[in-house]
Amino acid sequence: MSPLISFDADASLCYGIGNICPRSSAGQSEDLLSPRSLVQIQPRALILLARKSYLMAIGLVVFLEIVPGQRDAFVEIARAHGARSLALEAGNCLSFEVFAPVDSETQVILVEKYVDEAALHAHWNSAHMAEYSARVEAMITSRTRYRCLV
Repeated sequence: MSPLISFDADASLCYGIGNICPRSSAGQSEDLLSPRSLVQIQPRALILLARKSYLMAIGLVVFLEIVPGQRDAFVEIARAHGARSLALEAGNCLSFEVFAPVDSETQVILVEKYVDEAALHAHWNSAHMAEYSARVEAMITSRTRYRCLV
């Protein structure tokens, strides 16, 4: 699994969700633990890396395509599921956001954050997740999931 990566304005550093690493000359991020990469990390990035190294949570970003005409119903169910997850998984489910892009009538984006990988798996295996899945499965035409370090 590779983290999501974006480059800063001067393109000298790339910021991944949960990591900071130098950009190689080919425009790719390098292995954070390679000696070459560690030498190239700027001091500001090293401080940020030290602060974040013990805060690794797991994020889940899900892009969904919903059956035309069913997005509003899906969003209502997904937001209720998010609130239920936050309540039932307090301390493990850190956030659960549901986004409905204004320029699409069929797309939804879920952004979830869990304290660790075990918390994410507990969520996936929970009774309330099974209930939610049963309610919405027929509404979803496609799904792309990204597990991310936060």
